[in-house]
Amino acid sequence: RMTPRQCAQLPGDSRGFTLLELAIVIAIIALVTGMAMTMGISVIATARITATQQKMNAIDTALMQYRTINDRLPCPASLTIAPRAANFGIAGATPGTCTGGTPAANFTATGVTNAGGAAEGAVPAISLGLSPDFMVDGWGNRFRYAVDVSMTANGAFLTTPLGCIAGAILGQSSQKEYQA
Repeated sequence: RMTPRQCAQLPGDSRGFTLLELAIVIAIIALVTGMAMTMGISVIATARITATQQKMNAIDTALMQYRTINDRLPCPASLTIAPRAANFGIAGATPGTCTGGTPAANFTATGVTNAGGAAEGAVPAISLGLSPDFMVDGWGNRFRYAVDVSMTANGAFLTTPLGCIAGAILGQSSQKEYQA
């Protein structure tokens, strides 16, 4: 039987890592993990940006189809209705004034008069024929939608050709601003 001292002196005997070797291995693992997390965050951010841009393009197309079919634009949807509620994503208020109506208007109306003004709320995704997923961007923030109330009146585009009104959908989130 060998003593511990004799075992330590055997050639080629490997009893484990030294503290220095362990520190180097841990540093390498931390570096690789940090790089992987950074790349993962970048991939997630890119996916969110892409999803947001795709949704905004679909919303833009749906608004043009709604305008063509109805000869007007929809009033905004409520910003406060819960996602699984009955009126979630439904254009609120009365066309032409974007006030009252069912569901009742509970969005911001700025300078609304008989001559116009703007009403701002959420994108009325359900009224546009889109799924509720189109109510939010890639970060989970609701898309906002503002419209001149005169463009929500029945037959608004019979007297105002589409080329006379220019507009854009502007989506904002805490991350970045996207425009379609």
